[in-house]
Amino acid sequence: MNLTRKQLLVAGIAVSVVFMYVALGFTGVRVIAGLFLIMLPAYFILDTFELGLEEKIVATMFFSIGGYSTLVYYSGLVIGSFRAAMAITFLILIVAALVVRKTRKKGKKKE
Repeated sequence: MNLTRKQLLVAGIAVSVVFMYVALGFTGVRVIAGLFLIMLPAYFILDTFELGLEEKIVATMFFSIGGYSTLVYYSGLVIGSFRAAMAITFLILIVAALVVRKTRKKGKKKE
């Protein structure tokens, strides 16, 4: 049986979700889902560059946990609501990922 990297990644995610459910219940699954949701914009941005899968995943963890938390904290201080700051920051990062993806595709077509 020959598994690809993406199949191993999906299997690893499934195992971590099951483990968190067994260890911490539904709250653990919500934590894992939240981490993956936070990591999504950074992964989309890094996906446009020529990096390996492992490099993208590790860089995504550092960028998303550090950058997203910092942006949410400071925008929450300005806005006054941390829940609203989380949603606004997530939407801004998704839009930024889409813009980076479009501009990188245009740049590759010109070359």
